[in-house]
Amino acid sequence: MQAPQNAQDISKARNEIWWAGARTFMLNLFKFSPRINDRVICPSRRPSFALAYIWCAIALIHFATAWGHAYIESLPEEEFQQLSPQQRAVGFSVKTLPLATRLLLLWTGFMLQVIVLQVLLAPECNGISLQGGISLCCFIWLLVIALGIVSRTKTFITPYIYDPSHEEQPTLFTQIKQATKAIGP
Repeated sequence: MQAPQNAQDISKARNEIWWAGARTFMLNLFKFSPRINDRVICPSRRPSFALAYIWCAIALIHFATAWGHAYIESLPEEEFQQLSPQQRAVGFSVKTLPLATRLLLLWTGFMLQVIVLQVLLAPECNGISLQGGISLCCFIWLLVIALGIVSRTKTFITPYIYDPSHEEQPTLFTQIKQATKAIGP
């Protein structure tokens, strides 16, 4: 695989890493967890399911955002004078879904810390293979954070899709958006 050169390549690589991370996480849990009567006894089983599903949801959200960016870049500026319902949906995916992705990314970071503590401290999860797989998932999470920071510097969003700046007091939504902007577009 080549090194990513532009924002679309980074976005594609980041999306593939989410899918691979979710798959790795679930395969690791099912293959290496101790069992009693064919049932996983490690207490990190439910948070692991939730984490894998959230990673899949992040990959889908990221795909919708990347598609929205590609659609917007293909249209001339004049198309944005009178917005169609499709353009409003694309605007939602470009302006709102990245915030959802960043919040889910932070949430999965906290979930991953809980899972790491459960795997390290619970005697039912005390297997070197399971711990190695969890550390691989932590590496994947950190890699996605790093790619998000890199893609933040390389992603150019055309200015005509945004409203002019308002002189209003910032809302909670904009404060959260500004606080999470550092970890990716």
